[in-house]
Amino acid sequence: PLFICEGFKDALIATYFNLTAISTAGGAKSLGTFENELIIEKLKKRSSIGICFDNDEPGKTGAKELKDILESKGVKNVNIVDLSDVCTLKGEDLADYFLKYKGDVKTLIQRAMGANS
Repeated sequence: PLFICEGFKDALIATYFNLTAISTAGGAKSLGTFENELIIEKLKKRSSIGICFDNDEPGKTGAKELKDILESKGVKNVNIVDLSDVCTLKGEDLADYFLKYKGDVKTLIQRAMGANS
């Protein structure tokens, strides 16, 4: 799957763990990039997309908004990767999942593909 992260740090760490990842240009409220038709066409070619935003209200709201944008443009198999069961503190993110909690790559991929665990 392709992971869309809320920030560059998370995308960079995801790539360290051999995952394919991109980030928003400026956080959970900066979703305009995903209105671009060239980007949408590239995303449509992905087998699955996991939106992996921070564990806080802007992250949760932004993830839902991005999912809605992508699906309205015809992008299939878009899933919000909820890590709040592992990253329990407000604002924790994919970097915390891997570095602080020693999260599992396989579990993350399953969540990105729509599996609960």
